[in-house]
Amino acid sequence: MALPGNFALGYLEEDNPLKAYFRFCPLFLHNEGKYVPFENTKEQYPLDGFIRIVPDKNESNHFKIRMRQLGRYCLLDLRKHLGPNDKIRPNKNYSPERSENNAYIVYSDVICQLPENQIAEIVETSFDADAATISLAANSVFTACAYILNDGMLTGPWSVQNDDASCILTKIDNCTSFPMKEAEQRITEIHFVSGESTRIFVPENEKGFYPGAVIEPAEAQPAEEPAAVQPVQVQAPTAEIPAPVAPVESIDTPAAETPAPAPVVEPVAAPPVVPAAAPAPAPEAKQPAPWISRDPSLPRTVSIRQGGRQTGLNPTRGLSLKEIVDDQWRKIRYENLGHPIPTNVSAVPVENPADAAIRSMRCAWQRADIRETIVKELVKLDALDSMVLSATDIVPRSAGTADSMTDIEAARMKIAMEIDALKKNRQKLREEALDELRASRNRELASLEEAYQQSQRNILAKCSDNKGAQVKVASPSAGQLISDLRAHFAETGYILDNDEAVNLLAILSTGSLCLVTGPIGCGKTAIVELLAQSLGLKDRFLAIHAPASNWDENRDYHRLNDKADMLTPRMLLLDDANTKASQAFDPVMETSALHPSLSVFATLQDGGLPVEARVFDRAFTLRLEHTPLSAKPACRKSAPVKEEAVSLSALQLLFAPTADIPAEIEERLLALRTALAKVGVYISQRALNGMWDYLARILPYVDWDAQTALDRALSQRAIPAILASASLEALVALPDILASYPRSLALMNEVLPLPPL
Repeated sequence: MALPGNFALGYLEEDNPLKAYFRFCPLFLHNEGKYVPFENTKEQYPLDGFIRIVPDKNESNHFKIRMRQLGRYCLLDLRKHLGPNDKIRPNKNYSPERSENNAYIVYSDVICQLPENQIAEIVETSFDADAATISLAANSVFTACAYILNDGMLTGPWSVQNDDASCILTKIDNCTSFPMKEAEQRITEIHFVSGESTRIFVPENEKGFYPGAVIEPAEAQPAEEPAAVQPVQVQAPTAEIPAPVAPVESIDTPAAETPAPAPVVEPVAAPPVVPAAAPAPAPEAKQPAPWISRDPSLPRTVSIRQGGRQTGLNPTRGLSLKEIVDDQWRKIRYENLGHPIPTNVSAVPVENPADAAIRSMRCAWQRADIRETIVKELVKLDALDSMVLSATDIVPRSAGTADSMTDIEAARMKIAMEIDALKKNRQKLREEALDELRASRNRELASLEEAYQQSQRNILAKCSDNKGAQVKVASPSAGQLISDLRAHFAETGYILDNDEAVNLLAILSTGSLCLVTGPIGCGKTAIVELLAQSLGLKDRFLAIHAPASNWDENRDYHRLNDKADMLTPRMLLLDDANTKASQAFDPVMETSALHPSLSVFATLQDGGLPVEARVFDRAFTLRLEHTPLSAKPACRKSAPVKEEAVSLSALQLLFAPTADIPAEIEERLLALRTALAKVGVYISQRALNGMWDYLARILPYVDWDAQTALDRALSQRAIPAILASASLEALVALPDILASYPRSLALMNEVLPLPPL
């Protein structure tokens, strides 16, 4: 199906806004009362199926403005132009090498505004079936009506209203839903210059999706044959013969009896007649002089120069040379844009015969089976051998040059053998280079390690000179540190499993405040002291019993701070912190006053003063259980004191927050936070960060599933603060929310020093 004599719906694209270049891509063609897809677009209009739009001579001044006002889609109306070259012609500037990929042009006077009910964009979104309006993002739809695709069903049409903030779709009275497969022939996809794409949908015929403006039928007129050029015949202007004048009686005069002949007067063409408002009274006819006589048989002459001057706005002057040249240039320019080019001229480019012969020769030479035939035919050509010798500067060999040719051949063979040897030894040479590079890097690393060890020794020596005896620092592995901690606890009668030992070390590595709670006699103070002993913290551990609100003025506390050398961790124990003053935690809240290497542990009595919710929100809460019935009485042994303290850098490196949190934990935490929010309970951002940091440190050393890991983090970092701040209604709903987390749920049955409701 061809475009001439028909009309098509298509996409209008401004592919070069700087030069205001526009082109048109036909999408659907009107055929037998229906819209059908325009097939083989790229084959009919290379390279990419677009036709370049050139301005018609009648709208060259407003071409750019009108094209941009048409929008993204337009109508190509060729119903009055049946000829193949009436409006669509070959593009003389077609050159893919210079970014002109459109082989044909079309004049802009057949590019028309498309009625709004003839095309609709398809928007893929979900919506309520009863909704009358739908709000989308601004500039989501560029047509006046749209269809919505949801679960394979098309619903529409919807009217579109765009503004700066949003795009509103309003349901039209004849809005229906139908499967998308039923309208696949009327749907196509467009890819824009910006990289985006969309799908459009057209109605069955020109009546549109809903009543409105339609494409009126037009009678197709046959193409007019170009009129033959006739030679221009220039005729000299002839003067109008005046009406005969009555003869004048001769008057005798004393000077002469016969009057002299009257001179010929050149009349001037009369100026254009200007209609008057009212006829003026005719002047009295002037009688000719008696001595002038005219012969009515002779015609009146008119000057050609004077006749040509009666043009333009000013009848007294003609067109200037510049105006004539500009007018002729403008006409030639518009004619060249759409001038039809003969097929044999446009399809066969001018080519150098030598280039064509060389290209054919190279193409044929690729076939090894016909090379001998080609050479035999070339040898038969006249004077080929002499021309080959002269072109390559080769002289016939003589006996004197045979030895030199042999030497050249030998040198060539030697070079070829060396190249083959290099190819074979390539892997070996590469390995040798890598070994040399590794040795060099190892030497550099050894020197850097030696320098580091020397600087560490210098720092230790300096600390020893300033603060007393030198501190011996150990950097054990993770397995050795956990094993030593469990063995040290076992020597004193406390049995720790792997998870409990890792939990203590992970809390210590965070540097956060840790609240140790539990019933009387469960060993709260002993747990903290044994932890400090197992790490080798002799004079770097301080315990303050029943601290007052001004415990930070203690001399021992200041001596502990004087040992803040970042070599080993330091531990501070506030034993029975909630027995004397509720403000005992105020110095701890001022985290800026604490050194990064100091970890604070506080034991709480269940029957002591209540602890504020803000303290629970900033600390880990470690809940100890009653002494099990299976424990047997035994004499408590004192564990040996370690000579070397665990390095702070080693502890922070072993329990660094580098583990990846499983996605299941994130999903479970999100579901829990959503359920808590429904009853007015929210986990603070500080608690969330503490939980995430704790999980990233402990997960590499334990074998917990997602539920157990999240339960452990919640029970120690978030649930105590929730119990201290939640309302009564929220506390009633918590058991159902925490049903999947037994540790967190068990805290609701424990006696904690919480503030009253």
